[in-house]
Amino acid sequence: MKLKLLKLPLTVVLFVGLLTMAPTVVFSQTQNTEGAVKSIPSQFSGEKKRVAVGKFDAVGAYALNFMGMDIGGGVSAQLTTALIDTGRFVVLERAALGDIQREQQLNAQRASSYPSIPSPSGLTDAQILIVGSVTEFEQAARGGGLNIGLNIPIGNLGVAGKSIEGHIGMDIRLINTANGHVISSKRVEAKVPSSQVTMGLVKEGMVFGGDAFNKTPLGLATRQAIEKAVGLIVREMEAVPWTGRVADLLGDQILVNAGKDTNLRVGTILRVFVVLKEVTDPGTGAVLGVIEAPQGEIQIDVVQEQFSTARLISGSLPKRGDILRLKP
Repeated sequence: MKLKLLKLPLTVVLFVGLLTMAPTVVFSQTQNTEGAVKSIPSQFSGEKKRVAVGKFDAVGAYALNFMGMDIGGGVSAQLTTALIDTGRFVVLERAALGDIQREQQLNAQRASSYPSIPSPSGLTDAQILIVGSVTEFEQAARGGGLNIGLNIPIGNLGVAGKSIEGHIGMDIRLINTANGHVISSKRVEAKVPSSQVTMGLVKEGMVFGGDAFNKTPLGLATRQAIEKAVGLIVREMEAVPWTGRVADLLGDQILVNAGKDTNLRVGTILRVFVVLKEVTDPGTGAVLGVIEAPQGEIQIDVVQEQFSTARLISGSLPKRGDILRLKP
């Protein structure tokens, strides 16, 4: 049986040749990515805890200088938005405060008369500060398996090519802002091949988190890693008890620094604790813990957007700065 040679126009031959010589150029098959990243349901009726997201740093050859993008800042911004979208947290602005070092300085400034001195700049205390490091951020070529279809008059011509895989890895740390202790440290990562998205390479000029970036393997991997990080944070925060503070007193009315924004409800009973003493490290001055004593109980009567009023139902009247916890 004789094989017939198919004569192709010279321009087509040259075009095919260029494709095979340039494996870094990727033509990905368009696939529906709907549902590829599943968000956590936003329906939540419990009391929201206060968290702050510090700016992530980026380490490694790829992360330090990748297409001129601010990788750490971009990941922090996406994580902040994703945490807000869960409906489970009040997310406070802390990125401008120098992350955990500045947070520890704020606590040290309050140490002498804690907890009666409010946070500087009018910022409400966060229970947990979330920081992290992007350790991998790369797009790498992988071997064959992707077919490039050319629709030309003579039919479909399949050319073997390479696919691009987006890979991001990051370490997440949850830090107790009262003493600077790391209460949890976990790693999340995601890998996405180009066959799952509509575009291939991240190129110069793309904006981190922009539409074009999100359609690349690296963009989708970033979104998936963010979702994993949010799931991790939600699980870890379940073990952290909700706390609030006595904001002030107005006669026999007790003003609480939490309201509708934290899902606080009329009728909620809060236990009041007074800090008798802070235990600090003699060498560094870092807060190691506090000695508390129960002061009584209060009940929420009126709930405003960001504060509530309560009345004393047992014990003695609290003072500004006393700690509030939900009654079991």
